[in-house]
Formats: sequence, C-alpha cells, structure tokens
Amino acid sequence: METFLNIAGSFFPRPRAKFNWLSIIPLLLFVIAFLTLILFLIFSDKVVFSKPTMFWFLISIPWFWWMGINGWGGISGFRAGTSIFIRLMLAGTFISLLADPRTVRPNDTLSVMYAVDLSDSIGAEMRDSSLQFMASTVEKRQGDMEAGLLVFGREAAVELPPRKSFPFERVTALTNMPKDGTDIEKGLSLAAAMIPEENSG
Repeated sequence: METFLNIAGSFFPRPRAKFNWLSIIPLLLFVIAFLTLILFLIFSDKVVFSKPTMFWFLISIPWFWWMGINGWGGISGFRAGTSIFIRLMLAGTFISLLADPRTVRPNDTLSVMYAVDLSDSIGAEMRDSSLQFMASTVEKRQGDMEAGLLVFGREAAVELPPRKSFPFERVTALTNMPKDGTDIEKGLSLAAAMIPEENSG
C-alpha cells in the first residue's frame, strides 16, 4: 500500500502551497476554448475526425494542469497561469492530431448513370422510348449534375462516362453487343463503378 502511495505521489505531487481556487482558471479556460473549437469544426462540417476515440486521452489533461500548479517552474501569478494554459493547449493540439482531423470539401455534384437494356427480349420500340426518356431527362437536369450512359445485354459496355456535357447521338455499342441474354447485375455493377467516389450517385 505504501509503495502504491509513493508511486501515486510521484505522478500527483502534493500541493506546494495551500490550494487556491484561482488556480483552476487555466483549466476551465482550456476546457471552454477547446470544446468550443472542436464542436464548431464538427458541426460546421469543416473538419471530420476519423479517429475520435483518441479524444479519450483528454482525461490526462487534469494531470498536466496539476503538474503545472505544483511543479517547480519558479514562476507564479499571471505568468504561471498563462504557462499552464499554453501547456494544456499544446496537449489538446497533440490529442487532436492523434484523432486524425481531415478537412471536408462539400461536393454537390450528382452523377447519374443511365443503364439501357439492349437484349433481344427488349423490342426496338421499347429501346427507342428508353433512349428518348433518357435524352429528355438529361435536357431537364438542374444544378451540378453529371450524366453517363451504359448499355447491357449479356455483357455491359460504357457509352459515355459521367460528364457535364452529354453529346449523345446514337448507341455505338449496339452492333458489337451480344444480345442473346440479359445480365442486369453486370450492368448495375458497372454503372456503380463509373460513379466517382467524391460525387453522389
């Protein structure tokens, strides 16, 4: 028990003087400033922390504060409080870096891939109406939208990747496309792969 108390005393030394409640001001200022800054960054969607569990290291902040007020730095008064506050901010900055902050760049671009079935089970009239529907909706698109086109049957092929301009005239893959089967999964998988990761799709 005595050994444990000695070890604890080395980590948390006894106060060198009578405890003054004014000594807690640097700790309170740090908590207010740090939490305000972190919450502002999170809720303003400016920064995201990919390792938020690292903020558990904030439980060590009281130790830094205690060592600051009971250390042997040889300074006192306002200078001591300022020194402790700076140390706490440095510790908080280091913990924030461990949490892996990453800036958020808002991207409102919407990428739409049209998938048209060209298999023999789809008649020419249905195929033409599908392409006409695609063309009409592309003309009416609003906002920051990209459009692309792929066709599929037994295989799938990309006619146009997602782009702002949509210079569609006719389906060039129709002549080389095996039309004796329909593999919807292959078409949808290729469509999903064509949507850029940074865009909504």
